[in-house]
Amino acid sequence: MTQKNKVVCVKLFEIKLDSLEKSEQLRIAVALGVILRHSYKDDREFIFSLLDSPQFRRVVVYNFIDYSHFNAGYMELIKRSIQLETGDDHLLFLHLLSSYHSFLNGQVINDLGSFGQLDFSVMHPIVHGRYYAYKLYSAPASKRTAVFDKLLVKSEDLDKCEFFFEIIPTILLLNRLDWVERIYNSYYEEIFEVNEFNQITHLSIYQIALTFLSIKEGHLDRARSELEKVNFDLALDSYTDYIKLFSFIASYHLEKDKEAVKEEYTQLAEKLGFKVFILDLLETYFV
Repeated sequence: MTQKNKVVCVKLFEIKLDSLEKSEQLRIAVALGVILRHSYKDDREFIFSLLDSPQFRRVVVYNFIDYSHFNAGYMELIKRSIQLETGDDHLLFLHLLSSYHSFLNGQVINDLGSFGQLDFSVMHPIVHGRYYAYKLYSAPASKRTAVFDKLLVKSEDLDKCEFFFEIIPTILLLNRLDWVERIYNSYYEEIFEVNEFNQITHLSIYQIALTFLSIKEGHLDRARSELEKVNFDLALDSYTDYIKLFSFIASYHLEKDKEAVKEEYTQLAEKLGFKVFILDLLETYFV
């Protein structure tokens, strides 16, 4: 990043960006996030210095959740933000991201402690959903059904498209398609109600989960049709690679050239470094 660009970034965050509409904040986050991700290594100290600005943290870092670089710089921004943040709601969000990072990497998942006692009624449905995703993957297998039943009750008064956004991928990784089926049977129309540009990313995840259900039920033609509807070019760039890993699992069980899909899946999993996306997950998901 040039010195001129650095000066522009510093001045930009003197403006009260967090007073803008959420959709406008997201557009700024995507534009800057794509640029800054290429500076995680070469200009890391400059990016870390921007974290001193609450607006930079909340407008860019917290909106541009860079799954494509979770293990290549982004999580370091999250860990440093935890040291700087003072608001409990933001700290909960940051600790949930850190916990999911541990889950994806097969690491020990830290207990959230007192953060679980916060008032979730005032929080965004995605944060609420991310909390219940945490409750699912951190719980012993024997207790997960009880957690799932509780989250269904909690979802009744929340925006379904937002609430289940982080829950569905977790359920797919836990290989509980019966839970996906229950969610879709109850809230199909509400889940697929997309009103904002960023929700195209939600739609991609929900379409892939629908593909998984069709494969499970043996409706392979329908599954292929559903998978063809997924438009990765419309999804937020920070999520694209992450979503593709799930799509490769579906493709592997639909395509004749399984070796080609296996190679793409393996290369992308190695690039992202997520330990949970092992070869066995690809090959035996529906066995």
